[in-house]
Amino acid sequence: AAAVKQTKQTTTAPTTVAVPPEVMAKGKALVGEKCSDCHGMEEIDGHGKDDATGWSKVLAAMVDEGAELNEEETRTLIQYLTAAIGK
Repeated sequence: AAAVKQTKQTTTAPTTVAVPPEVMAKGKALVGEKCSDCHGMEEIDGHGKDDATGWSKVLAAMVDEGAELNEEETRTLIQYLTAAIGK
């Protein structure tokens, strides 16, 4: 039988997908431009730790409520929110 090498994992933070710095900067700016008119950062932070699917649903609901986001802005916000606030 082959020996199975076990490694000790010391990572305590959840693994996240790396988002390029320019996307993070653009996402942060979009939150300021598009989201903070109706929501304070406390409300956005307090929303929860959604993954990309969860933030996609949140943003779709906000568009239904009248938020004006194009597809690129929506993708950027999903990446940013997932990395900055998500799981």
